[in-house]
Amino acid sequence: MSVVTCDAKWISVSDPKNETFAEFSSLEKLDLSRNRFNILPPGVFRGLYSLESLNLQQNNLDLRPETYPTTVFADLKRLKRLNIQGNYKPDTRLSQHTPALTNFVHLNDTDIRAIVNRAYPDKALSSLVSLSVLQMDALHYDILPGPGFRNLTSLTVLDFSKSMALAGLPELFFSNFSFQKPLQLILSRCRLTFIHPGSFAYLPTLHSLSLQDNTGLEFSGFEIASRGFLKTNIRRLDISRIHGSSLLTLQGKSFQNLRDLSLEELIVDHNHILSINPSVLTNLPRTLKKVSVGNNKIRHFLFISGSLRLTQLEVFNGSVQNKYNQAESKTLSGNFQDRPESAYTLKHKRSSLRILNKRHTRSVLSQRKNLEQRQEISEEFLGKLQGKFCAVDFASHSKISTLPTPTRMFNVSQTMVDAFYTGKQGMEAWDLKRFISQPWPIPLPMNLKEVYFSETKLGLTVPEISFNPNNILKKVDLSRNDLWCLGGPVTGLHFLEYLDLSGNHAILLSPYFFTDMPSLKKLLLSSNVVGSSLEADIEGKTFSKLSSLEFLDLSECAISTLHPHAFISNRNLTVLLIRRNALNSFQPDLSQLRNLSFLDLSHNDLRELSTSVSASLDLIASVNPAISIDLSENPLVCDCSTFPFLNWIMSTKVHLKNLKVYRCKYVNESILLVSDVVGKLMPSLYSRCHNQDMFTVVLVAFFVLTMALIAAAIYSHFHSRLLFLIYISKKRYFQSFFVIEQCGIRDVFLVFDDDSRVWRSFVARVVKPALERRGVSCYISEIDSLAGRPKRLVVEESVLAGKKTLVLLTRDLLKCEEKVLEINMALLAEEMRVTEVLVFLCLEELTERDLPNHIYRILQRRQVIHYPGNYRRFWDDLANVLKP
Repeated sequence: MSVVTCDAKWISVSDPKNETFAEFSSLEKLDLSRNRFNILPPGVFRGLYSLESLNLQQNNLDLRPETYPTTVFADLKRLKRLNIQGNYKPDTRLSQHTPALTNFVHLNDTDIRAIVNRAYPDKALSSLVSLSVLQMDALHYDILPGPGFRNLTSLTVLDFSKSMALAGLPELFFSNFSFQKPLQLILSRCRLTFIHPGSFAYLPTLHSLSLQDNTGLEFSGFEIASRGFLKTNIRRLDISRIHGSSLLTLQGKSFQNLRDLSLEELIVDHNHILSINPSVLTNLPRTLKKVSVGNNKIRHFLFISGSLRLTQLEVFNGSVQNKYNQAESKTLSGNFQDRPESAYTLKHKRSSLRILNKRHTRSVLSQRKNLEQRQEISEEFLGKLQGKFCAVDFASHSKISTLPTPTRMFNVSQTMVDAFYTGKQGMEAWDLKRFISQPWPIPLPMNLKEVYFSETKLGLTVPEISFNPNNILKKVDLSRNDLWCLGGPVTGLHFLEYLDLSGNHAILLSPYFFTDMPSLKKLLLSSNVVGSSLEADIEGKTFSKLSSLEFLDLSECAISTLHPHAFISNRNLTVLLIRRNALNSFQPDLSQLRNLSFLDLSHNDLRELSTSVSASLDLIASVNPAISIDLSENPLVCDCSTFPFLNWIMSTKVHLKNLKVYRCKYVNESILLVSDVVGKLMPSLYSRCHNQDMFTVVLVAFFVLTMALIAAAIYSHFHSRLLFLIYISKKRYFQSFFVIEQCGIRDVFLVFDDDSRVWRSFVARVVKPALERRGVSCYISEIDSLAGRPKRLVVEESVLAGKKTLVLLTRDLLKCEEKVLEINMALLAEEMRVTEVLVFLCLEELTERDLPNHIYRILQRRQVIHYPGNYRRFWDDLANVLKP
């Protein structure tokens, strides 16, 4: 038969027969786990020549010679993976570590004989020459694996995990193994209390070692075991949970035997580490590429300054710190007698924070759900900003008692005072704030690519920080750290592609925070109260520099308004999440987001989508058919005012995710499914809305017609008087231009910036002499006007005194009101004389911003003369233009 996989677990088989699978010669994977096998017949697997994976986990196949006959695996020449774990159930009386079996004085002879009769099935396993993964139970450490294991030269994974009988590794434990390939040794979740360093002499190809969940080993036992690592080729080491429940200060001597190794990955998670001595980093090998100290009790990370020597470091994980149980809290708080009450105020430079106990902040957790209150507080603090961003004194603010958790920080258990900001620890935090506030660039390991600092309870503002630009940092996780103010800007992270700032409940976000992150592709800002900051950013600067951004999460950010330019620069954006906010309208310009594939506006306060947004989505759908939008859980309205939106739902090619659950308020105030309204009620809604539109059109037409009839009646009744008034006005208007005695007494009137000494000298020494030598008489109001006369009359007489007006255009000319009046008067003279009066000579390069709108339009219609220099031919041509 051509069966490849057989899953026979949980079928309660207890007595397998010989040649049970003889007809399944093509079988490659066989799972017989969780049955009731007590013994394996010699021919039970006969004929499985193609088998590559065999799982016998969780049966009753005890580790005895008779359980695994010598020939039971003889036909499995291609077997690569074997799992026989969970079959050996050690006697509970063996749970305590004793030096040797002879010391079990509480056991009788029968029990001791039963223990001694157990043995590793090395003879049966010796035929599995292709085996690469072996998962099995370990016996008491006095019982050594037999010589049959020497044939397993292809092993790459040896898994003894969950072996409760394994309390220690003696020197000769691996003496009968012959490893030729890089080996992954898994000893996790055993009961190891000691490891002989000599045992590693038989593991020259050891590549990865996991000692996870051996809390009896402690770092002292690990230090002894690590003395044998030099005889291996170890690259990965996992020592998570090798320390008990007491708080620990990690010392450098625990890692002194690692200094000369070629170790690349070190995991020290879940070890109750309270602080780390800087000498630890001194003893770490320079070849390390990944270091993880997550899920500990570390109060501060000042020790990381020593990481610069780890030039190959690529990944650092320090997530989840500062969480203590009640006993740990009492231990820590008892060390600081100078703290008289439960609140500790940390003052540093411009800001101060009041740090409270968990019992004081417990009641405020529900306030996170109150969007309006959080937004009100955020707006109030935003209005208090003066000078540097984040410079707000929270401790003295009247609303400190009502602030959400982010400003009443470090609440990690119900009965403890967070030790991060108490007594000496408070000063350590102060030092950290001073460290990141220094003006010089902060150096980073040259190969560092990923940093994880989520849920470390930093509780800081983020001031202006500069990193040394010679870094290749690509991923940073600072989520759930109570970073209440994101000030910045953070500069120097030119290769950063992923930034997670979610869950910080920040109430302030500077529009310049992301100005120097040109490569950022994924930005997570969810669960921050930055809606007021985004609303105050009218020009859309916050995300304007993130041209490479592809994924943006603004969920649960208390956003009520987003300005049209909010995302106009993010042309590569593909996913935009703005769910669970307070948007009552959505106005951002999406027309440039041609790569947008998903827009999530669910759980907001939207009645509809505007016509402009709908048109932008249709435009995107024309080039990106995969685009979808989620509008579920919004109070949509289905009436005449939103009829265009409903019509768009019917016709759009945009995929409306969860459309079947959209609900809206119909015209009769009932709540209906949008799909029902669009599918069944649109004709009746159209008729209702069409009738209203016709009534509006008729009403407007009646009003316009009535006004036209009234105007016609007035004109008809006062026809003669209106003509007389127009005639008189024109007569007086024309007369004012011909009663002046000086009209046209000079050839040209010069308009220039007479407030400037340079241009005044230029006119007196260059322009006027050059023109007068060519027979063009000039008039300058500054020289020839009569003093004491009204300004308007002087300007009128000056303009009319010249047959033409020459305007010398400079940047500051039209800033003077009198000069604009002179030009306007010359325009009026042109209309009365029905000839061209104005001539423009440009002396400086001007832009549209330098000119009033009406002057700019005039210059567009006229030919402007540009001054090339004091040349004779130029003045001859200009004189010809100015002469009558």
